Amino acid sequence: MALCYLDRTFCTADCATPDCAIRLTPEVHAAAARWWAPTMSVRPAPISCADLSRRCPDYHPAGLGSRPVATPRPITSTPAAVTAGALPRKPETRRD
Repeated sequence: MALCYLDRTFCTADCATPDCAIRLTPEVHAAAARWWAPTMSVRPAPISCADLSRRCPDYHPAGLGSRPVATPRPITSTPAAVTAGALPRKPETRRD
């Protein structure tokens, strides 16, 4: 089991919820640094971070709203037959 600040995972999502208790903020960084200082370690304080927006019921995207899902671009660097799964065909030869 790894040691981390408050034994909690803080959220790094760009969220518009103002009173989120698990948001990773500069205040959390400062508090973790004060907590970690007595160890006399030169490494930064261990803080567990993750994007928890997918499972958070209070998540609201920050900014103008959520971004649309990107449309996949077709692969244009290979011939269509190869991308469709067809095998390349060898030229036919005749024997007389």
